[in-house]
Amino acid sequence: MIRLLSALALSTTIVLCGCNKKDETAEVGQQAPSIAALNDDSQPVDLADYRGKVVLVNFWRAECGPCLREMPEHDKVYQRLKKDGFEILAVNVGQSQKVIHDAQRRIGVSFPLLSDELEITSRRYRVIAVPTSVILDREGIVRDWKPGPMTEDELEEKVEALL
Repeated sequence: MIRLLSALALSTTIVLCGCNKKDETAEVGQQAPSIAALNDDSQPVDLADYRGKVVLVNFWRAECGPCLREMPEHDKVYQRLKKDGFEILAVNVGQSQKVIHDAQRRIGVSFPLLSDELEITSRRYRVIAVPTSVILDREGIVRDWKPGPMTEDELEEKVEALL
């Protein structure tokens, strides 16, 4: 039943986000595509709610060692810079809410872990491997797209340049 409700909520998100746009993919220097992912309450996430903030959209999977190693480092940057307008949206690629909740308990980060169980957002953001990090400026423009791990220092440098 929960899976059905999640699928219904995600379907509604897709329709409301205008997912019928043919070329809605992440490109550096262009407006970021909408996110078709759900938060831990199975509610859709809207990038418009993050306008005015620098946002890291980080794609991950629970069995990905590099993903799980970089997330606590990212959380340190998040804790230091959130007061200045930095947010992290950690988008899980293709796994259930249960897997995400289990991972949250293990790694204990303070930023939201989102569900992209249907992999719509990961396709829009051209995720070919995890982790993949996409940094958006305050206007929602893609400023950086990086497959592979991103260190604490690297993330902090990139974010501070946009704050």
